[in-house]
Amino acid sequence: MKVQKIIFWGIMVFITIDFLSYFFPALKAIEQGGSGAGVWLFKLVRIAVCFGIGISFFWLQKAYSKDGFLTTNALKTLKTIGYLGLSIAVISSIEDAFTVLRSLEVHFNGHTPADVSWFAFVRAFIAHLLAREPLPILFGLFVLLIADFAKKALAFKSENESFI
Repeated sequence: MKVQKIIFWGIMVFITIDFLSYFFPALKAIEQGGSGAGVWLFKLVRIAVCFGIGISFFWLQKAYSKDGFLTTNALKTLKTIGYLGLSIAVISSIEDAFTVLRSLEVHFNGHTPADVSWFAFVRAFIAHLLAREPLPILFGLFVLLIADFAKKALAFKSENESFI
């Protein structure tokens, strides 16, 4: 258990350093506006969501070590982890779509036509979500499946304890 905590806190430190390394360039890009602001903004949001998953894992591990089994609050935390995992795929896809828009701004000398930009944004979002983000999607769905299984197991546990 001690090795897991060391690994966990090491990862959380790296996530924090990653966030801080992008923070000031993101503020500058957001101040300038344009599609570059969207890229930086969603990059920061994605890192913050990863930090949220890490904190949720910490709460889940702490609750499990305290009680020895999953409680209803732990199940809510587990579902939150699943939904945050799915949101990472969506956020990364939006970030990639803004990257495509930024490259189109260069191609059209800073003024991308609205119909072209909307089509390119949607196309890049869907392509990235389906082709490059299957792991976060599968992770999120897997965690939600485990949460559903644990919910049913907890219901059986409660039912069995009521007989005793």
